[in-house]
Amino acid sequence: MGFNPIGLRAAVEMCGVDRVVFGSDYGPIPYGIKEHVQIVEDVLPSPAERELVFWKTSNRVFRLGLVDTDLVTPAFHQSR
Repeated sequence: MGFNPIGLRAAVEMCGVDRVVFGSDYGPIPYGIKEHVQIVEDVLPSPAERELVFWKTSNRVFRLGLVDTDLVTPAFHQSR
């Protein structure tokens, strides 16, 4: 099965979002990594579900030991 919105939706519905992982090593396909990321973002509107697919499930399954940090939003600490 190729990577497309229908396939992703089916995998999530059949297996559960916590059993789907994002991979970038699929064979020759007509579009690049940006399009794959966009498909996941379109199919999974929840940021928590996207995190599971993009890295958290792989982190758990392969025991990578990655720490959940917010690298996208800078943290601003102001003293009052």
